[in-house]
Amino acid sequence: MMRLSVFTDGSRINSTGQAGAGIYNQTDCEEYYYPLGCRCSVFQAEIYAILQCARLYSLHCRNNASVAICSDSQAALKALTSPKVSSALVAETVCALKELSVHNSV
Repeated sequence: MMRLSVFTDGSRINSTGQAGAGIYNQTDCEEYYYPLGCRCSVFQAEIYAILQCARLYSLHCRNNASVAICSDSQAALKALTSPKVSSALVAETVCALKELSVHNSV
């Protein structure tokens, strides 16, 4: 079974208020950055990074892989594993992770 390691992060620059999300696919040496503007919270940026990670084509084109998505946001991880989801962004991310896990271990 192939093992894939992908790191996600979301952040906000306090001086400008701009937020962004990033992904680093260590296995394939891919980097992605998504500018999210000034109306985005750090939590939303963290969740968005995980959502975009779950949608990566390079992950979906593999089958029977072990995919480790690494995030430093405990709030995001708790929201994604909560039995009750109140955020549309979190719900969309949960669905994307489920789709990725159809043919892989996530």
